[in-house]
Amino acid sequence: MKVKALSIYFCVSLLLYTCHAVSAQQQCNCLANLDTTIKKTELNYVGYPDMIARKLLPQYTRQVAKLRKEAAKESDPVKCFPILNAYVSFFNDKHFDIEYSITDTTRFQYSNLNEDAFRISPLKKGIR
Repeated sequence: MKVKALSIYFCVSLLLYTCHAVSAQQQCNCLANLDTTIKKTELNYVGYPDMIARKLLPQYTRQVAKLRKEAAKESDPVKCFPILNAYVSFFNDKHFDIEYSITDTTRFQYSNLNEDAFRISPLKKGIR
């Protein structure tokens, strides 16, 4: 179950990153992002068949229709986030959430750190 929740979290994060990457131009295809989030959730979220298909289908259908209508009008990534968040919040699952970062992560520098490099890293030396 945790693997499925993490995969959904990753997909949603990727969608938000896409919105953020485009935010320099202040454009976001909110409807496409919402539709992808819905599709990935329906396919991968472990709780979907039991929670939605059996118990909450009418409410879920109304919520999706309402959010799709809002998303169709939205191209600002900052304003799109609450729409995506409203969808995710419908499930009321603390393992399934969504985040939006206003930090430009395209400028971050990452380096692979293996165990040997960690043993001699300045951070490790400061801990000892």
